[in-house]
Amino acid sequence: MISIREEIAISTPPDVLWRSVAVRGLANRYRHPGIGAPLAAATEPIVVERGMQVAPRMKLPMTAVLRLDMPRRQLAQRQLHATVDLYDTHGGDATAIAGRTVPLEADETAVLACVLASPEIWERELKAFFSGVFSESTPTQLASIDAYRPGRIPIVFVHGTASSVGRWGDMVNDLLDDSGSSPTIPATRCSIRRRYCARRCATRCTSSTRRVPTPRCRRWSSGHSQGGLLAKALVVDTGDRVWDAIAYKPFDEIDLVPERRDLLRHAIFIKPLPYVRLVVFIATLHRASYLTEFPVTELLGRFLTLPVRILQIGADLARNAGDFKVNPRNLGSGSLFGMTPNNPVLQTMAATPIAPGVHAHSIIAVKGNGPVEGGNDGVVEYSSAHLEGVDSEYIVRSSHSTQSNSYTIEEVRRILLLHAAEVCARIAFGCRRLARGCRR
Repeated sequence: MISIREEIAISTPPDVLWRSVAVRGLANRYRHPGIGAPLAAATEPIVVERGMQVAPRMKLPMTAVLRLDMPRRQLAQRQLHATVDLYDTHGGDATAIAGRTVPLEADETAVLACVLASPEIWERELKAFFSGVFSESTPTQLASIDAYRPGRIPIVFVHGTASSVGRWGDMVNDLLDDSGSSPTIPATRCSIRRRYCARRCATRCTSSTRRVPTPRCRRWSSGHSQGGLLAKALVVDTGDRVWDAIAYKPFDEIDLVPERRDLLRHAIFIKPLPYVRLVVFIATLHRASYLTEFPVTELLGRFLTLPVRILQIGADLARNAGDFKVNPRNLGSGSLFGMTPNNPVLQTMAATPIAPGVHAHSIIAVKGNGPVEGGNDGVVEYSSAHLEGVDSEYIVRSSHSTQSNSYTIEEVRRILLLHAAEVCARIAFGCRRLARGCRR
């Protein structure tokens, strides 16, 4: 319960606005009966805080409960006063009244719909894709849909190219209403709601995302399309593989401005994050997208502008053109080049094994009912999305934007519950560190 209690009169003050909403655009709506009035609460920081914060535009699901003390006596005195208790339904679903536990009414889907109804979320998709100035002025964000709760495992959702956090709406909506059981996983008290909390990687996803400060607990990451490539960058050790694939000389012998040298070093020489132990690739183009070979895609690339820092690195590398095996102006220059079959960085990353101790799963979309091996989802071929050495590979008959597909969501749910069951089993054996939710 949020520690806010405000004395009010029974009549609603004029500055309190009560609204009801009709939900459209989400496949399912989850409403739970109980006592109180469900609300969507905006967040406003009281003091400047560091670290992981709730997204500025996020609304939190709250339930307001009106409590009357000795109502008959107040009626006799012809003056009624009450207190309003506000409950965060992400943190609990019941309250106590007269010594009894009573469920709270909740409508978290409506709250999520309020957030996703903002046109700015959807306008950012093409703005960030076409405009390097826009992406550079809008910092990489790793934002939460709720306050961090110790003991829960953060889930990071990473969207793909020309996409936004809104594309995860149906998946987040369905997972938040998880009951803690699945057709293949026995019922457990460690439901997704009890065990996980969601984070979203927003705007532009680059190697700088690796440096965003977050709680150092065992983390779960899911990436769609090119977002899956970033998710993989969290769990691989490239060593000298990538640099050797593009350059003849050692990295330290290349003439670069110190500031841009550091930026390039972070992008090329990648180390796995020790606290990421589970990753799911969704329709991820590990080897390329066949669409980038079409002339229309090359034409589209001419309309893209790149961030100034990327252009500066390209200019620096161009001075050393003879030291590279490929045109240095093309190295990592834009999301479209990052999807081309002739990109040596992409091909090297695809062949780089996932770090030991990390569980990886693939969900691959294939359209139609034909053979999987020769199929595609309209953007990525199966042969590009297939990755050797993963714990499981699940084929969903879907187009590329498969995050809202019910089969995709159910597979993600299965993976999460399987992981939660493992955590709960270890807790049962008395691992106190696991009981706090932090795993190394």
